[in-house]
Amino acid sequence: MSYELKMPAEWEEHTATLMHWPSNHETWPGERLERVENVYLDILKSLSRFEKILLLAETIQVQERIEILFSKKEINKENISIKVYPVNDVWARDCGPIFVKRDNEFVITDWEYNAWGEKYPPWDSDNRVPKFLADQYGMDRISTNIVLEGGSIDVNGVGDLLTTESVLLNLNRNPDLTKEEIEQKLEKYLGAKNIIWLKSGLAGDDTDGHIDDL
Repeated sequence: MSYELKMPAEWEEHTATLMHWPSNHETWPGERLERVENVYLDILKSLSRFEKILLLAETIQVQERIEILFSKKEINKENISIKVYPVNDVWARDCGPIFVKRDNEFVITDWEYNAWGEKYPPWDSDNRVPKFLADQYGMDRISTNIVLEGGSIDVNGVGDLLTTESVLLNLNRNPDLTKEEIEQKLEKYLGAKNIIWLKSGLAGDDTDGHIDDL
């Protein structure tokens, strides 16, 4: 029996937000790491007032540092769940699971992630985040076998999808797939009936032009 899958709109209610704690010294060299940590602390402090957060920490040592910083910033941990997982970097929106509705339940669609066209290795651990979370929470996971980052699409929950040719048609993502074949994947796994292609996103963007920058 086949089921229709549909990705909810970004503004619909959700259970929690997924975040990765910054700990990559190549992305955040020297004092930049402490600066971005402070930004994340501000985000976590504000967001946790309204909803639950699942925070992935690269190692036990990183988790211990987070706990210390939480105490210093007087962050209420009641709505924050920390799990140790060897994240490569912070880009949870791009590499994390994309939840879709199947009848009255949610399932995880697992898209391939290659750090925006293999620009920033390693990315193998981030690519396995959807499987890790599906295993953690006992959820069904559907592998799509196509490279797609969460930031490269935007949907309204009723069949319309926005994306850019500069990303999804880029040879550094899916060189063996045609535009029509990619559209078939978007319809099959996200319920996209009307796909609106923009030529590109913002100039100079490392992602090649993610729609969420616009």
